[in-house]
Amino acid sequence: MNEFIFLLSIAGIYFVLAASPGPNFLIVSVAAADKSRLYATCVALGVSTASVFWSSLAAMGLGLVLAEFQGSQRVLQVCGGMYLLYIAFKTLNNANVPPVKKIEVSAEVNIFSGYLSGLLTNLGNPKSLIFFSSVFATLYTPDITAALKIWSVVVVGMIAIAWYLVVAFVFSSKSVQGVYARSKRWINYIAGGLIGFFSLKLILNL
Repeated sequence: MNEFIFLLSIAGIYFVLAASPGPNFLIVSVAAADKSRLYATCVALGVSTASVFWSSLAAMGLGLVLAEFQGSQRVLQVCGGMYLLYIAFKTLNNANVPPVKKIEVSAEVNIFSGYLSGLLTNLGNPKSLIFFSSVFATLYTPDITAALKIWSVVVVGMIAIAWYLVVAFVFSSKSVQGVYARSKRWINYIAGGLIGFFSLKLILNL
């Protein structure tokens, strides 16, 4: 396969996943609207790190490993779905908490909690597991060199960082945060409901 076409395929297929509505997009956008740009940026970097992790596993043969151990993907899918249900519950539970004036906290706390939130959400996202172990993994044919695999992971990382930082910056703007503050209850209900729907759909294998 032509190297340029391969990397272009990687970029196109991953961007579709990143840009499509799902837990990763929701966790970054809600963090940006509800908290701060710094916090949302850290969440975005956590989600991006997990994307690099997933793409690295795919490049190393994640699909083949899961195919060898039948049922392992299903177990991981259910475990990830349960974690997303927890995220959905937290989002719904936060819906009735009235917006309060943001209190400055240390940068270290923002960085750690935000990054960890994004990282765990994407690592526990069954949608990512299914994508990287199936559709994405099929692009890695036997003729793909190790160097090209490394470049493919770099491409995924660059797209993930760029996309989720854009989401973080757009949704942390004063106008968007103002809309969120006025409609927090319904936005959280919708976001929590969507995350819950995605998780149940994957857990039940619908």
